[in-house]
Amino acid sequence: MLRHTLGALILCASAVHGQGLQRVLSPNNDLSGLNFSSPTDNNLPRLNFSSPSPLIFHSTFALLQQWPNTFFEYGHTIAPCKVPKGTNLYHASSDGKRPPEPEFLAFDPEMAYWILGTTPDSHMFTYRTRREVQCLYFDGSSASLRRDGSMDSQMAFLYNSTYNIPPKPILELPPEFRNLTGNKTFFNDIALEYTRAEKLCDFIHNHSLGGPGWGYEGVVRMNTGFEMIWCNFSSPSVELVSRLNVSAPRLEEVPSRWTHLGHVPETFVVKGRKKRGKKQIPGLTFDNPFAVNGGVYSWWHAATKRYGFGNGQYGRGETRVRLDSCTLFTLYDPGMQDQESARVMDERKSLNLTKEGYWMAPREDNERDAALKTLSRRRQAQRAHNVSEADGLYMRGAVEQRMRLLLSTEKEQHCSGIDWIEIARDIVSAYSIELYNLLKRLEFFGQLGPEDARLWLSDIRHASHLVFMPFYEYPDITKSTLQEAFAVNASNSQSALHRCKTQYAPFEAEELSDSERLTSHAISDVLSAICTTMLPIFLQTERIWLANFNNFSAPPVVTPAVPLWHELQTATSHNIQAIEELMAWLGWIDQWTACDPGCALGQVCYIPIWPALAMGGILKGGMKGHEDLDEADGSLDRYLWEPTCVDFHHFPPGW
Repeated sequence: MLRHTLGALILCASAVHGQGLQRVLSPNNDLSGLNFSSPTDNNLPRLNFSSPSPLIFHSTFALLQQWPNTFFEYGHTIAPCKVPKGTNLYHASSDGKRPPEPEFLAFDPEMAYWILGTTPDSHMFTYRTRREVQCLYFDGSSASLRRDGSMDSQMAFLYNSTYNIPPKPILELPPEFRNLTGNKTFFNDIALEYTRAEKLCDFIHNHSLGGPGWGYEGVVRMNTGFEMIWCNFSSPSVELVSRLNVSAPRLEEVPSRWTHLGHVPETFVVKGRKKRGKKQIPGLTFDNPFAVNGGVYSWWHAATKRYGFGNGQYGRGETRVRLDSCTLFTLYDPGMQDQESARVMDERKSLNLTKEGYWMAPREDNERDAALKTLSRRRQAQRAHNVSEADGLYMRGAVEQRMRLLLSTEKEQHCSGIDWIEIARDIVSAYSIELYNLLKRLEFFGQLGPEDARLWLSDIRHASHLVFMPFYEYPDITKSTLQEAFAVNASNSQSALHRCKTQYAPFEAEELSDSERLTSHAISDVLSAICTTMLPIFLQTERIWLANFNNFSAPPVVTPAVPLWHELQTATSHNIQAIEELMAWLGWIDQWTACDPGCALGQVCYIPIWPALAMGGILKGGMKGHEDLDEADGSLDRYLWEPTCVDFHHFPPGW
């Protein structure tokens, strides 16, 4: 039955989008169009910056991690997920009534408390899952209302195209907010959130993908922490554990600059659907002691515990949600023909790329550095706002197919069992810091004199050898055969390159699901780029070392002859450029951004996460000359690329 259903989905989408879905989902799918490079005169590839492979790879690596998804807010992955049995979920209310449906549940109690737990009559509802619950996950900062792009994938998914999305409703602000907003026009994002939640739950219900007690029952998203849209509270899948009045005694003699606001939830309401009545927005109450004194910090700090990989460290992300890498869908899928074509054409102009995707580097160093920075951050500008109706039908069909596959008892027949997400994380763990450190060591060459050459080259040799240590078998050599033995086209070199590039290649490609083939190809391309860039650096370093510095009894200071020194200068300059371009192509800039110096015990590395941006400073009683909330938030954006250490008493930075 499942096979017939999946086949019908494929045929339906193919009829609208040519052979797009059939071509991509076919077991014999040819993904050669995704190649990251093509040969040059020296038989080494050039990096194709138009390729989706590094984008798919980074998106896969970053799933369910706060740190990388804060750097790249515009999500491109939609994936079925699971929340384990026994997971606690939290919801705060200002009236103590049972949440309506659908409603937002937080994985962290700090998130729920700050949103509506600081009002004069706040109640905290704690729910616990009674079974493993299936859900749908949108990556990126998919619950952030700060920038339109963070909602692109959800809205295109719901309306089958970016061109069918209706305009946002206008929000009528009460007079007491004018001093904070500067009389700007605002949209009713809170009401729109509930419309979005209803439509996401309707998709699940209308496509018979879930309901109370079975199948998919919610949607997982992220802003400052992770949340779940819960579709139906009559479901036996969750049980109310406690309902507590968590209202704290109010502060007395609130500063006069805030008295005109009163209790925001009492004065600032938006209308939801009829059975919901009035829906209150987050509880910005200024006479609650925990809102004023660190409430926002506590929420932000809880989210940082889900940073995952970042800040120069390897940590866990949102482990209370689990993904199956057999069922990922990416908007970088070549079946999204119009969306992908628009991205490629836009970046050809904005990034100075050839039609083959090759980067045309500026000649001036300062211009080159600026262009490399833009290349490395290109995912920040990649919005899913060119999704045609044909793309939309393809997307919905593919996502539904993956959702049904996860429900099916035949899943094992369609999936390899390989954890591609963990493989991507292993690759980042293996190479991200090593590439960064190697680049810094190479750049240090400019500060050295010839007498430092041996010690410096020893460091370079160690770093490059680590990359090929598991793959390279040294040939029999003499000094007269070094040049030939360590040539790129030597048999030992090519064998090592093949092993490096295919270190995670599946044994049986036909066992892969549609999603797995795309992810596997992206991983293969990323490894090909890393290994192919690093091979000549490794070989060259070995040859120079063995020819000139391999005497164990030699003193550490060995001054090379002038020709050798010039060779080192030329090689180093070339290698710096090669690694810079590789790092820009990979786009792991979030992994190369950290608090420097590192944070002391009790401190946390700060990056601005919506909505816990400037609110901490505002609740402390001032906005440092900023006229409105947007400006105050914007003043903190620089900390994304220059993060700094904060603690309870120094949050946010600069306040």
